[in-house]
Amino acid sequence: MSAHRGAVLATEAWLRRQGQVHVSNSVHENVCLSPLAGLEVREAALKLDRHRVEEGYPHRSSQAGADPVAESREVVAAGRRVLRFVEEELGSA
Repeated sequence: MSAHRGAVLATEAWLRRQGQVHVSNSVHENVCLSPLAGLEVREAALKLDRHRVEEGYPHRSSQAGADPVAESREVVAAGRRVLRFVEEELGSA
């Protein structure tokens, strides 16, 4: 499963648990529904939406000379940041 898909599923489950009926396939849109989502979390969610690394397919950046391994690591780190936020939110509910 991609980092993006995992974050989508986690944010959807979190929002549904809060009674939110409408959820999105955009991690950023889902995260922004919480007033507690700070800038760091919103930026991580936006990075996930931009990169949508699909399982089995290495990310190919539009920037010439970009390091796909480094970019993949950044996306995974962004996914972890979003998941930490969701865990914190679930823990405080």
